[in-house]
Amino acid sequence: MKEFIYKILLVSQFEKFNETIKSILDPRNYELVVVSSASEAKRLLIERSFDIVIVNTPLKDELGVLFSIDVSYRLKLGVLVLAKENIYADVYEKTNEFGILTISKPTSKETFIQALRLITSTLEKINMSKSSEPKKSLDERMKEIRLINEAKLLLIKNKNYTEDEVHKWLEKTSMDLRVKKIDLAKHIIDIYHKK
Repeated sequence: MKEFIYKILLVSQFEKFNETIKSILDPRNYELVVVSSASEAKRLLIERSFDIVIVNTPLKDELGVLFSIDVSYRLKLGVLVLAKENIYADVYEKTNEFGILTISKPTSKETFIQALRLITSTLEKINMSKSSEPKKSLDERMKEIRLINEAKLLLIKNKNYTEDEVHKWLEKTSMDLRVKKIDLAKHIIDIYHKK
């Protein structure tokens, strides 16, 4: 079996929980970084790559559900959400269709480890299938980025959105419609070029 260290971003404002997770995870298998808010986590996800994001709700700046969905959908990371028993069913309903594993808290050490192992097994399966797919060239990726930026500029110009608003709108709309952001961008460009 290959040796691999999974990089985990733990988003949790609860120090006692954070210390418990640190004590559970074997540093030979897991590298852990802890932040307390979704905004901190978003900044860190731009700077570094992670394999798994664990969200212990609620966060300092939001519940953590929308952040979890965004991370799972946009970044294709393994996501584990912990939610209190009284909101677990609601959180599960919102996150399940995005492939997010949600467990009720308080939880046992064994349940947590099993959930983490389930995520790592799923990641391994995904990585195996990705390795058989043809890779996009740098030119193809740059073309996609240019098209998305062109669509953003058209929306800013024609809808008076701010840059932040247009980014959020594209993310949410592509998620709601279950289409790739590049396909949505192409559609927007087609609409405004036909006018």
